[in-house]
Amino acid sequence: MSKRKVQTWALFLPQNAWFWKNAPVFLRDAILYYSHKLGEYPYSQVTAVSGALMAGDGMEYPMVTGISAGNEMDLDLVTAHEVGHNWFYGILGSNERKYPWMDEGINSHYEQRYMEQKYPDKRWTEMFSKKGQKF
Repeated sequence: MSKRKVQTWALFLPQNAWFWKNAPVFLRDAILYYSHKLGEYPYSQVTAVSGALMAGDGMEYPMVTGISAGNEMDLDLVTAHEVGHNWFYGILGSNERKYPWMDEGINSHYEQRYMEQKYPDKRWTEMFSKKGQKF
């Protein structure tokens, strides 16, 4: 893996500052994780934006994602997931319209593994499965 640098930017509403303060770290961690697992992030920057009007948890575009989260842990999770979309429809070129499982499904797999690695004391498998059954 190269030593190239990726600038991280977090733009957020003042009322969200208390849990967005670590957003640049979450962006860095997600970029490093996905780059290690799926190939290097090819862009020079990545930006997360706290949106006042969001439909769902987030919406991703190359180098920028709008994120809606209610606390710091959710922000890390949604950041990883939305940044991960850059690989599946963008970098790797999966067709999310024809094969949505390649974008959402595989990305969710990597997002969960990211959270398990970053927060090993949490029980992520149980949290993401029904009644504690592993999937």
